[in-house]
Amino acid sequence: NISEFFINNKYDIVLSDVRDNYCDILSQKFNNSVVLLDLVDDDFDTRYKDILGTCDTVFALNVVEHIKDDGLAIRNCKKLLRTDGNLVILVPSYQLLYNRFDEELEHYRRYNRTGLNALITNSDLKLIHSQYFNFAGIFGWILSGSILKKKTIPAGQMRLYNYLVPIFKIVDKIMFNRMGLSVISVGKK
Repeated sequence: NISEFFINNKYDIVLSDVRDNYCDILSQKFNNSVVLLDLVDDDFDTRYKDILGTCDTVFALNVVEHIKDDGLAIRNCKKLLRTDGNLVILVPSYQLLYNRFDEELEHYRRYNRTGLNALITNSDLKLIHSQYFNFAGIFGWILSGSILKKKTIPAGQMRLYNYLVPIFKIVDKIMFNRMGLSVISVGKK
């Protein structure tokens, strides 16, 4: 979904996933380079030698929480970056919110800003930005995933959420992005 924004704005982008079938979908949907990429591949440096040090920016959006060795994933993301390149990481926040949805999505964990930022700085990246967002989403996540124990977000709830996004953006600004369902941090090589 997010790739489409970059493509529509004429950015040069390489798309990736760890699953063959998702890479096939990306290839069919977009006329861009697609790479089957495993951020914790035992032979990462050899397998991906052609793309090491070539990226201005690496986006790991809702990726790292699916990887058991998240530190290795971040270090390998760094290897993909050029000097002064940026790593943008978006992950679900607050381990306290871990529920049925996380289990169904095969998340190992959720993060807070401190923990995510430590992953970045422990990988010798300079932290340049960090914030929470989607404060309002916390309540739907708790209701559907923790209280009602749903396996997926109900379609009606998702439509309502999407309709209310402009209001939720204002709520995030009022909250100064100090809490939210997700956390995003940016590190520079």
